[in-house]
Amino acid sequence: RVLFRSNATGHPEIVAEGLQAGKVNYFLGNDARKWRAGNALYESVLYRNIYCGVDMRFHGNNSQLEYDVIVHPGADPDDIQLQYKGIQGLAIAADGRLDIQLKNGHLFQKKPYVYQKIDGKRVEVAGRFKLQPARKGVFPYGFELAAYDTAHELVIDPIWVYSTYLGG
Repeated sequence: RVLFRSNATGHPEIVAEGLQAGKVNYFLGNDARKWRAGNALYESVLYRNIYCGVDMRFHGNNSQLEYDVIVHPGADPDDIQLQYKGIQGLAIAADGRLDIQLKNGHLFQKKPYVYQKIDGKRVEVAGRFKLQPARKGVFPYGFELAAYDTAHELVIDPIWVYSTYLGG
């Protein structure tokens, strides 16, 4: 499971974005009181102010789960630290992927694509995962970024490669 570092705000505003036309139903188990019908579908879920001046957006893209870390002007990307608990280890592969080591396999996140939108154009910023020392079964990581224009929003966009674990 993914946890946030203790300096996270603790009470982000959670916003569903992009209402979709379809609905989904959950009829699991024999207890009809636990069934749910007509649940709305959304394009993404935004956690606003997960850190001071930093949002996280979770969304699907071409059958892949993605999350974007959005650093607003004036926010410090060094505040961002995610951590895993309940895994075997965490490493950075030679190609920049984050290798999440599980008991029976691996999950990966692709090297983050980091960019800013300046004057209507995407300006790429060099960035990569950065590991912090593990402690008591908790494996923290953040991001190491090249210099960028702090007057503009910065987006850090790693991509899950969850198919590496399916069938495990």
